[in-house]
Amino acid sequence: MTLEAEQLREVAAHYSSEATRLQTIHDTLHRTWEESIICGMCREPCAHPYLIQECMHMFCLECLQQWFTECLRKDLEYVDLPTHLEAQRDPPYSAQALEEFATSGYIGLSFTCPFCRGRVWEKPKEEQVLTSVIASFAAAFGAAMQTDSDDVNRDVWAGIFIRYNE
Repeated sequence: MTLEAEQLREVAAHYSSEATRLQTIHDTLHRTWEESIICGMCREPCAHPYLIQECMHMFCLECLQQWFTECLRKDLEYVDLPTHLEAQRDPPYSAQALEEFATSGYIGLSFTCPFCRGRVWEKPKEEQVLTSVIASFAAAFGAAMQTDSDDVNRDVWAGIFIRYNE
């Protein structure tokens, strides 16, 4: 075998080893990235993470909306409502019905975190910086992330939080 062929084999072996090392790093980063953006309820990656301000637990919007709606539904479950509000007992709730439920004392608007059960007083907020980082990582890893562009133009907490519970 010639010296040149032997050198080419060594170079090829080096690059093969380096490619394996880089693939391992890539796989580790990808796993770490996916684990760090997991919703605390559905265990799926959050494209748009929402943080509960009081405890900093992260969830996807849909899971939080379902959780808080269920909290409201449970508040109303065994309450005797006046006839004009009976039709509003089940979700989705209108802003007018929520306001009347709260001012009449039928609900206490006592939301809790689905993870730690701590009190939630403020509307959870989408973490814009984290959303941008997630989008960048998703693009780098070739992952398709759900985009909720409609959420930008609407109040995602309508029918759950009322104006004085902001």
